[in-house]
Amino acid sequence: MISAPYEPEGTPRTRRGGRRALGAVAAAALLGGALAGPAFSAEPPSAAAELVVNGDFSDATGAPWWWTEDNPGTVVDGVLCADVPGGTTNPWDAIIGQDDIALVAGQEYTLSYTASASVAATITVNVQEAVEPYEQQFTSQDALTETAEPITHTFTATADDPAAQLAFQIGGSADPYTFCLDDVSLTDGEA
Repeated sequence: MISAPYEPEGTPRTRRGGRRALGAVAAAALLGGALAGPAFSAEPPSAAAELVVNGDFSDATGAPWWWTEDNPGTVVDGVLCADVPGGTTNPWDAIIGQDDIALVAGQEYTLSYTASASVAATITVNVQEAVEPYEQQFTSQDALTETAEPITHTFTATADDPAAQLAFQIGGSADPYTFCLDDVSLTDGEA
């Protein structure tokens, strides 16, 4: 076995090795600090929960959507359309809606849909209780034209409601018209 020759402390060779060792320790400390940065989860962020069922009307029956008797809806090519009678007084005289939408107080929600009307019309869109007194958590009056346009609203729920209702109130027009609806989405905003 061959061993390195003995060199007394303080010789140039030993000092160089000491500096190298010190440099390696300092580099490891810096690198370790860089690697010990904020921890990231390997899991992707959770997607926002979709609360509307059949919002793209891929189920041609329209289920679970419902409509009032005076404006029966029909799904054609993935779009729900209804003939709205003229001469109605109130927006709620003709409705297309969906029930059983769970809302949580303080949670932010995003409602979006695409709609058109064969004549210019203003509809009322509510997220509300499904029973009297129909307390609203969100309401909007949206103007529609013959061109299908996407519409988006954001709101924060004011109360827990495990069975809320999304209602498109399309009555109140002097003239009859055809209302068409597609791409309905209500998400809980946690994306």
